[in-house]
Amino acid sequence: MAEDSFSRYLVLPELRLLKAQPLGRGGLGGTELIAEKESELEVCPRCATASRSVYDRRWVRLKDEPLRTRQTFLRVRKRRFWCAPCKKPFTEPLPGVRKGYRTTSATGAPYSGRARTSAI
Repeated sequence: MAEDSFSRYLVLPELRLLKAQPLGRGGLGGTELIAEKESELEVCPRCATASRSVYDRRWVRLKDEPLRTRQTFLRVRKRRFWCAPCKKPFTEPLPGVRKGYRTTSATGAPYSGRARTSAI
């Protein structure tokens, strides 16, 4: 239980932490957290139809807020779903990451909400 709440603190709410690995010599380059989204289905942004059909998977690297003064990166395995009515693929959104950006919303804000509201 404690490990689960700690991993929820480290990554975005809907992500499941798979692995944490140090970057650089002795971890001095920071930390990379490897995660994936937990949901079974996603909704098409064009027609609002739910889809479970996974079309493709891609790795995305996001810059997150520092953890104990060391740089933190999230490497997320994002899925692309196939929308049958639209006949087009779409990528699952990540909460806390704006479309087209490679940083979490916490990166630009000092003393982010995750750190202030955490119960650990």
